[in-house]
Amino acid sequence: MKTKKEGEQDFFERFKKLWDDYPNNYQIQFDESPDVILKAKGLKTIGIEITELIHIKDKNQDYSVAQNYDLETKIVKMAKEVFLFKNHIPLHLRINFQQNFNCRDISIEILAKEIAQIVEEETREFDLKKTNQFLRDDPLPNQLVQIRAFYVPEVGDSVWVSLQAKFLPDIDNNQVEKLIIKKSELITKYKQKSELIYLIIVEGRIPLSWFNNLKDWGSSKFTSNFDKVFLLRIQENKLVEL
Repeated sequence: MKTKKEGEQDFFERFKKLWDDYPNNYQIQFDESPDVILKAKGLKTIGIEITELIHIKDKNQDYSVAQNYDLETKIVKMAKEVFLFKNHIPLHLRINFQQNFNCRDISIEILAKEIAQIVEEETREFDLKKTNQFLRDDPLPNQLVQIRAFYVPEVGDSVWVSLQAKFLPDIDNNQVEKLIIKKSELITKYKQKSELIYLIIVEGRIPLSWFNNLKDWGSSKFTSNFDKVFLLRIQENKLVEL
């Protein structure tokens, strides 16, 4: 499974393909603080820091509120509880149910236990020191289409959702600005290696990083010490320069 640095390299390759003005004459060096350094003879060195936008919920917020998919939500919650009772692995997991499925042939308790058993089988060989993931679409109970899960060592929350039922919050520009300000505190450190500093904010890799629309984006003006700031939307395969 991929390490954190390998994941950053994947983000950078996606960024290269999506940015129309990417300077192809630069040599690429993967580093730390910043994560990527671009060098070209006679041109300013560019440092690129890569970070992720994570959904922050308050303590009273239910992450999986979904009035229209109450049954799915109950099953997923029950499966999560059964799994965590025996396994202490914080997963970001999503379940895709069959459209308009029903539980005439199976109780929700039995279905939840079957889901937990599948997840236990798939995670049995996980190396908890590294990023892991699995995708299962066969064999599955008839009510399901797919189960997909991610494990990231540095993210301790366990989030299980129904793909249809999951509520996706909009990207709040205030949250983005706070992230930019936080990363700006390291500008002096980045400048020790590079003359120009770019920030890539990644959205959509794991469930806690899934968002919906860019809320009130058009009128937003960010205060930043970075020379350029980009939002890389993984699920939409889209790059936005802020």
